Amino acid sequence: MSSKLPINLENLLRQRKVEGNGSYFLIRLPVRPKIESEESCLEGKKEKVSEKVSEKVSEKVSEKVSEKASEKMSEKVLSLMRENLHMATPEIAEAVGRSARAIEMQVAELKIEGLIERIGPAKGGYWIVKEES
Repeated sequence: MSSKLPINLENLLRQRKVEGNGSYFLIRLPVRPKIESEESCLEGKKEKVSEKVSEKVSEKVSEKVSEKASEKMSEKVLSLMRENLHMATPEIAEAVGRSARAIEMQVAELKIEGLIERIGPAKGGYWIVKEES
């Protein structure tokens, strides 16, 4: 009987995935691959979910921390500009302990927000610090 059957069907018969008496065949096909344990599968998913959650939380926390640090830096810069209207960005950077580039970016942000305005050239000009409303 098995010599007339295709090779794949013979293998299935040996693995007991096909039953039959010659007049019909009952073929059992697995719906999903056999998982060694359901718990090990769920643990992997739990780890992935917890990694994604921790990534999102750390992103949100770092955003909030950087916003607060930026606000504090803005207040320091505005305070220094109020004290000395002719202060240049490198002097401000030295006073607050940041790089000149960081202060330039902070000043640009303050200009966009409309809190400060530069009158005159870079050398010889002065700052106008507008009152917050």
